[in-house]
Amino acid sequence: MTFRPIAISTGLAVLLLSACSSATTSQTTEVPSALSLEVPPKITTTKREVTWTPENMLNIIPPKAVMDSIGKECKAQGFDLGYITSISLEGDNVTAIFNCRGAG
Repeated sequence: MTFRPIAISTGLAVLLLSACSSATTSQTTEVPSALSLEVPPKITTTKREVTWTPENMLNIIPPKAVMDSIGKECKAQGFDLGYITSISLEGDNVTAIFNCRGAG
């Protein structure tokens, strides 16, 4: 009786090995198609930067007027909306770099 678990384990191992060795893998010999990069029809190179003086240096969130001007600039370039990517403090001013996204 002590050899029965070993025999079952050995039998299962043999079955698994035979199943793995009989499995075939298909390899494709197709040549991958060349990547096509679509260029947007309208490319603009504008300086996407806005600066404002905050009322409180502890609160550097852009005021509504600044966000509205970012939105108008992006819409003028054919995008749906604008968003701020980085904010930096320079003296008493806050400077934000923004980007646009969404095709309008």
